[in-house]
Amino acid sequence: MSLTLTLDFQYKTSIEKLWSALTDSSKLAKWVVNIHNGQAMDNDFEPVVGHRFQFRTQPSEYWDGIINGEVLIVDAPNRVSYTWASGGEK
Repeated sequence: MSLTLTLDFQYKTSIEKLWSALTDSSKLAKWVVNIHNGQAMDNDFEPVVGHRFQFRTQPSEYWDGIINGEVLIVDAPNRVSYTWASGGEK
């Protein structure tokens, strides 16, 4: 079974600022947080098709704290698409 989640948002900012927020790893870390403790998730994201990256946070007794991803589409500054999966449940 394959699940797909698509999110469409409208922001009141310039497309350049939004693109930077979604593709700069230090800014992206502020968007992607650990839901249990609110801490930003370190990552090695790069907006390059084929780039494999990880979001990392403090592990818990039930999860290894890693989300794996791969960049699928980069059409700056209009579209970015990537996978997002976590398989480290304990």
